[in-house]
Amino acid sequence: MTAATPSANAAPTFDCLVLSGGGAKGAYGAGAAKAVLAYRKLRGIEGPVCFIGTSAGALNAAVLATSGPDALIAMWKRVRNHDVLGTAVSDWRLNALRGKLRRSIAGSPHFSVYSNDALRSLIGRNVDFSKLADAHLIVCATDFTHGRMRSFFASKLVARMLASDEGRRLSHFVTIRDQADLIEVLLASSSIPVAFPPVELRGAWFVDGGIGNHTPTREAAYFLRHVPRLDAGSAGVTYCIRQDPLSAVDSGSATLDVKRYVMRTIDVYHHIHTDPIVAAWRRISEEVDEQSTKLAALHRWLEQQRLPKDVKRSLARRVAELARLGGNARRISTPLIEIQPGADLGDPLDFKAARILDSLRRGWSEALLRLQTLDATARRICGRLKVRAVDEPMP
Repeated sequence: MTAATPSANAAPTFDCLVLSGGGAKGAYGAGAAKAVLAYRKLRGIEGPVCFIGTSAGALNAAVLATSGPDALIAMWKRVRNHDVLGTAVSDWRLNALRGKLRRSIAGSPHFSVYSNDALRSLIGRNVDFSKLADAHLIVCATDFTHGRMRSFFASKLVARMLASDEGRRLSHFVTIRDQADLIEVLLASSSIPVAFPPVELRGAWFVDGGIGNHTPTREAAYFLRHVPRLDAGSAGVTYCIRQDPLSAVDSGSATLDVKRYVMRTIDVYHHIHTDPIVAAWRRISEEVDEQSTKLAALHRWLEQQRLPKDVKRSLARRVAELARLGGNARRISTPLIEIQPGADLGDPLDFKAARILDSLRRGWSEALLRLQTLDATARRICGRLKVRAVDEPMP
């Protein structure tokens, strides 16, 4: 994998950074994201990045798009239970009783263990819609009312994609309107069922984006396929930061209280669905590469035939049309670099300081371990970064 510094007039190469959800596990994603961006910088990769996220990954994506990786790490170092859950009390049963009482007093139509007021405030303090004018941000949330996925965006390029979407394949994309809308979209994407109440948006109830797509590589594929079609540049690399390794449960000794039952169910759901999604990316890339090889062989054979030049040109165009994959925005083969924890990241609702700092460090170090496998240049760059701490300023 090589990169050259683009000239002022060169069309940019777009990369994507996909960040999965997982509550407190998002600290791992923040550390890993900073490692990726530091690596790109030292490698001289200057092209734009489309930040795509779900749940905690959506908040990470929004902070990266508006304020950068140093601000994201600083946010996570400040976060505590009361900043997200609205209470320092960790007992799920007690908080559930409080939730039931809160619902009775406030007349809320939905039960939840925690209020989302603290989380809404946390989001509002750390994102700034005015800084998204030239950014590319996609936030995934689940439309609980209609049972479908929605992808909210702030990106002029995505807006162009929608305007040219003749087949309506991108009808699930929705514009983020302003600061208030951005906050509510991120809140909806982070609303873990039962833990937090659903959020009303666009006349529907929305819940955690991880229910619809925990690791939204599909949105990265859509984005990168349309970049060359719109003559906006070329498709680059997608860095996919996952946070879903499962620890084994000893069915003979483990006890499943309500909290563990709900959280474990969501984790298993994420894990089961993420592997096929990532595998589909690799399968499509392999199919595109195979198709390209066959087409090249066919064109070489055609050139060897004793036919008039205009006939050859006509046949070549026809072959290309018949071999086209993906409709209006053709399928492309692009690298997917996965970064994921080597072990379970623990309770998604545990925001204790020591655990958050450990996850930040793990994300940073494990991302560098993955990136150094790319080639000799990557090994040298990651070697330089390994001696730095995750909370040091960007190089």
